[in-house]
Amino acid sequence: MNKKLPSPLAIRVVIVTFFEAKPQEGFPISELHRWRKGFELNTPYSAPHLAKDYYVNEEQGLLVLLTGMGTAKAASAIMALGLDSRFDFTQAYWVGAGIAGIDPKIGSLGSVAIAKHIVAGDLAYAIDSREIPNDWSTGYFPIFSQGPFDTSHTENHGEVFTLNKALADWAFSLTDGISLKSDAPCQKLGEAYQDYTNATLPPRVIQGDCLSSMTFFHGQTFTEWARQWVDYWTQKQGQFATSAMEDIGLIQSLEQLTQLGKADRSRFLLLRSASNYTLPPKGISPSDYLTKDEHNHFEGCEIALDNVYRVGKHIVDALLDQ
Repeated sequence: MNKKLPSPLAIRVVIVTFFEAKPQEGFPISELHRWRKGFELNTPYSAPHLAKDYYVNEEQGLLVLLTGMGTAKAASAIMALGLDSRFDFTQAYWVGAGIAGIDPKIGSLGSVAIAKHIVAGDLAYAIDSREIPNDWSTGYFPIFSQGPFDTSHTENHGEVFTLNKALADWAFSLTDGISLKSDAPCQKLGEAYQDYTNATLPPRVIQGDCLSSMTFFHGQTFTEWARQWVDYWTQKQGQFATSAMEDIGLIQSLEQLTQLGKADRSRFLLLRSASNYTLPPKGISPSDYLTKDEHNHFEGCEIALDNVYRVGKHIVDALLDQ
C-alpha cells in the first residue's frame, strides 16, 4: 500500500525579505528579524538553497523568507518556494518588505512607499557617457530602441510590471497616517535637501514606484534618469520613488508561478522603506558621499527597518483577519 503523503500547508500570507548583513560585517541590517519575533514565526522549514530556512506560524498560515540580495537570488528563491510541495500558495497574499533608496523629491528617510509598478533598470543598451552623441540626454536607453526614450518603441520585454492597483490603494488607505519612527540624524540630513520639500518632512506612508536594478546608482544625473525611465515605461502612469535590486526578479517568478497555477500575482504588495537617498545633499559629490564611509550612505537604515515592519504589520494583520 502506498503511504499517503501529508497535505501541503495552506499559506495565507508570505512575507518576502531580501537582505541580512552578517554580524562580522559591522552593519546590523536584518529585514527578517522583526517579522520572526513579531509574528512568532518559530517553526523552521528547511531551505538548504538559502542562507536562512523558511520560518512559519503554522496556526496563522504565515511564512517569511529571506531571498538574498539581488535579482537572480530573489527570482530563484521565489520560484523554489512556489514549487515547494510542502506548501499551498494558491490563496496566499505575498508582501515584499525591504529597505531602499528614495528620491528626495518624493519622500524622506524612513518613509514607506507602496508601489503600483515595478520597473526593470537593467534591460537596456548602454554607451559610455564619453561616447554618446551631443544631442542625447543619456547613453543608457531601452533595448531594441533607437535611442533615449524612443517614443516609437513600445514593446515590453519585462521592463515593467503593473501590480494590483486596487490592492495597493487598499493598503495605502489602511496605513496612511500611521505614525512612523524618525531620529535626529535623519531629520538633520533631510534639512540639507532644501530643494526638495518632501525630504524635509517627517517620514510617512506614500505611494510610489520601484526601479529595480542590480546597479546601486547614485547622484543627480542617475536620479533624473530614473525619473524619466519610470515615466517612460509606465506611460506616465507611475512615479519613481524607490530604488532596489530584487523586485523585478520576485515579480517575474510570481508571474510564472501564476501561469503554473501555483500562486496568484494579483495578491502581491510591495513595500519599500527609505534607508538612503538616491542623490547626495547639495555641495557633496556622489563619489564622496558613497566612498567617504562604507556605510555612511545608509543613515536611515534602522528607522527604515522599523517602519517597513510597522506598516507591513498593519497590512498583514488585516489580511489574516479576512
